[in-house]
Amino acid sequence: MKYDTLKRKKECPNMKKKLVALFLLAALLLSACAAPAPAAPTAPTGTKEASMPGMDAQNGFGMPGFSFQKIGSNYCGSNALGSYLYYYDTATGTSGPLCAKPDCAHDTKDCFAYTGQGASLSYYDGKLYWVGQSNDSSTSDKALWSSNTDASDRQQIKVISMQDVILAYQPQQYFIHRGNLFFLGQNSTVSSGEAKIQYTLGYAPLDDSADFTILYDESTADVTFLTVRFHGNSVYLCVNQSVYEESLHHTLVTKLTITEYDIPTGTATEIFAETDLAELYDEFWVTEQGTIYLPGLRGDQGYIWEIKDGEKTEVLTFDAASSTPVPVEDFAYLIQMEGNTRCITVKNYSGQTLYDGPLYPQGIPGVPGNPGTNSDDSTANYSYAVIGTDGSRLFLNHTRFEAGNMQSYVVMVDVADNMKATLLWSGTD
Repeated sequence: MKYDTLKRKKECPNMKKKLVALFLLAALLLSACAAPAPAAPTAPTGTKEASMPGMDAQNGFGMPGFSFQKIGSNYCGSNALGSYLYYYDTATGTSGPLCAKPDCAHDTKDCFAYTGQGASLSYYDGKLYWVGQSNDSSTSDKALWSSNTDASDRQQIKVISMQDVILAYQPQQYFIHRGNLFFLGQNSTVSSGEAKIQYTLGYAPLDDSADFTILYDESTADVTFLTVRFHGNSVYLCVNQSVYEESLHHTLVTKLTITEYDIPTGTATEIFAETDLAELYDEFWVTEQGTIYLPGLRGDQGYIWEIKDGEKTEVLTFDAASSTPVPVEDFAYLIQMEGNTRCITVKNYSGQTLYDGPLYPQGIPGVPGNPGTNSDDSTANYSYAVIGTDGSRLFLNHTRFEAGNMQSYVVMVDVADNMKATLLWSGTD
């Protein structure tokens, strides 16, 4: 695939390409060198360990279909289902394909930036990790790969068996946390003539010495959503199920459980469980202190509840809500359409409204039209997805469809800087 930015680079002398590559190599390595590299801790269950940047999974990112990570103060990721990695340097505002290979056109699998679609990027212990094809061409196995932060020195770390893992569990997302590779799986099955979905949470060490351990495995016909968050030596799993109960005249029943799995001991503790006939639940957030924020929607009211010691307390309300608000580290936000304008409401957990208005009040320099509306003109329109948060910053992917063509834009919005929007990178792959 070709990119608009790459077309311009091809017109430049080779020396300029080399200088850009060397700059990228230096900038990203400087940020990576500061990452700590201690051994994974094994604290006893029940303790709340301090976070370990560079060793812990980045809870603010991990949406299915998107690769995006923070590296030091910079960012790295792909477009929607993209096959190439890009970088953004926050100090200089420069961006481009994550490739320091001299004279590379960034349009083949030989490019350092190439990972393949849906690679589930992670940044761990000073290196980048992703899931791609195994280097054994005689098999269809997948593999966990690593590289330096400039995408050089690629190494295959762990084979992921096509037969035993991919076909058996259909992993949709991968995460790396404190020395382990985790996956969430969703696999279609048929049992006794009934179609079901198998939902799975599993993990294995980063080396190639052990099989995956399965923490959660359930096959059900109920509509089910799994969300994970990581903290210390624990992984928190939220299981959200919606089912029509015949005994209740086909009423939609929402069943939700949040379970904490302590990895060193293998113990599982149910943190919260509820069956409610009215609420629609969505994602959740876990603080460093172990407090859980759970969002919900009832009628046209959006809520954020605090879960502490198994008790649920309402802490935020979003009026006239048409969708469920989303809790993240520093605040909760709600994005919805008002007329033809995409608007956002942002509140901190003290109840203060940080912003309420159009998603892009100042527009997005470098992006044609207005992704903050359903359409920018009579021939083109934008889709959108929030791909992560970092402090006061939100990251979104907008895909522009026009006359059968598609162009993706990855955008950063800073709530603390008057909703300033910055284009990080764009491309078609």
